[in-house]
Amino acid sequence: MTKKDESKVAGGQARALALSPEQRKEIAMTAAAARWKERPLQATHKGNFEKDFGINVDCYVLNDAGKTAVISQRGMGDALGLTSSGQAFIRFTAGKSIAPFLGAEVQ
Repeated sequence: MTKKDESKVAGGQARALALSPEQRKEIAMTAAAARWKERPLQATHKGNFEKDFGINVDCYVLNDAGKTAVISQRGMGDALGLTSSGQAFIRFTAGKSIAPFLGAEVQ
């Protein structure tokens, strides 16, 4: 383990004390954005909602901090009782009776 340069430690502490909470937050957000830009979101493994919600819907779990679960088009189609084709869900969401009620993130 390398020894810390005490002058740098003191400088960092002095800078932190000189910044407002808003400035510290902005710096932290910029650093987080840079970190996530280097590591794009990816599915780390396949999961299922059966244990949590009692329905057998396959999902993929992302590598973000919240371990976000994402359902595929085919998985959502299966959950709704549509054919096993991924296009069945697209046709369903484009229908006149449902499309006005869905946000852009679903389509």
